[in-house]
Amino acid sequence: MKKQRQIRILFTGGGTGGHFFPILAIAQEIEKLFQEKNITNYKFLLIGSGKSFKKMAQENSDLKYKSVLSGKIRRYITIKSIVQNLIDFFKMPIGILQAFWKVWIFMPNACFGKGGFASFPAVLVSWIYRIPIIIHESDTVPGLANRILSKFSTKVAIGYSNAKKYFKETKIIFTSNPVREELLQGSKEQAIKFFQLNPEKQTILVLGGSLGARAINDLLIYILPNLQDYNIIHQYGNRNQDQIRGMQNIRNYNALPFLKQEIAHAYAISDLIISRAGANILAEIAALKKPSILIPLPTSSFDHQRENAMVFAKNDAAIVLEQENLRPNILLEKIKKLLYEKELSRKIGEHAHELARLDAGKKIAQEILKISN
Repeated sequence: MKKQRQIRILFTGGGTGGHFFPILAIAQEIEKLFQEKNITNYKFLLIGSGKSFKKMAQENSDLKYKSVLSGKIRRYITIKSIVQNLIDFFKMPIGILQAFWKVWIFMPNACFGKGGFASFPAVLVSWIYRIPIIIHESDTVPGLANRILSKFSTKVAIGYSNAKKYFKETKIIFTSNPVREELLQGSKEQAIKFFQLNPEKQTILVLGGSLGARAINDLLIYILPNLQDYNIIHQYGNRNQDQIRGMQNIRNYNALPFLKQEIAHAYAISDLIISRAGANILAEIAALKKPSILIPLPTSSFDHQRENAMVFAKNDAAIVLEQENLRPNILLEKIKKLLYEKELSRKIGEHAHELARLDAGKKIAQEILKISN
């Protein structure tokens, strides 16, 4: 029997769960395609940057992981940002040299870049080694890293059609944003057990991304006494422990720094989601047909969260509130309105679901395998 040629796929990204979890979803889809084709001789490698990203990768997957140094360009001007930019200016060439060695040893058939400056060293080095590259842009407005890396890429997968004007037309593939299959398989019963919820009450899920969101935390804590009739599941972020100190004993309030596998159960039982407007959380909300209140991060790169949220707002797929003008009483009013008017919530969830593309991960996986051949 002829021995199978080993297929090696390099994944790269870093910084937050917004980069890691789509990579994981795509790796899972590639494995499914390999199983369909009876391909058993393959290897994956994830190259990223930062301790938190490394920890996330190790705790949530069995992907082999290698670190390189990377930096980022901060476009706001403060003394701190100037110093950080200077430090990162020297980190990037070191990271590229590290990537030269690590990519050479692995020598992949294809490279998938999820964006962010943490993906810059591995994507650039892959281009130098003439390895085919696909990058993925989740947002309506691409970040600076992907705008640069698209010049070196074979293909550019986009999550929103609005983003196509930023890339070369012949490279674009519209795929939408991948969602991990396990997020669609949560259990209400498991949620009640894990979070110790009252099954007679409606449940509000509050998310601020993998790092949390201090502004959303502050708003929620202020109105918490007026939400005693509901279950609250609150992901407050690893850096924000100080905000919820002393709040954990409040009845029906469940605060965790980060939701891991249990987030699928939290999604399953939630009647309303309050969140930032990152592309990945929006893809999950759409896939799960959930009504949501979106509070875009006002300092997001190129204002991409606001643009993401506007896609949902224009399709009546979410309530969008601007952080700058948001008062606790306004948020409380919107929460109670959506939980009381169930027909309105149902319609918002259905409109969100119309924006979902549940085969996004498979489409990207197919394109990766296509260029790897």
